[in-house]
Amino acid sequence: AQEMEKHQAQLTMYRRLALIRWVRTLQGRIQEQQNRLQSSFDLILTQRKELLRMGAAAAVANAAPAAAAAGQW
Repeated sequence: AQEMEKHQAQLTMYRRLALIRWVRTLQGRIQEQQNRLQSSFDLILTQRKELLRMGAAAAVANAAPAAAAAGQW
């Protein structure tokens, strides 16, 4: 009976360690995923700013010839 209890205790310890290891692995994967998401989000924001800047520059460039043409009449 004592041998059985000892075996049971070892099994419980082993399972606990396996669970802890599994949880840590998952935490690592979650961190990696979070880093990838953050990186993608940063890239999206950067590209959006660039597009807005290009759009504003194009609007100014398009407005200049129109203003010049209006001044000719």
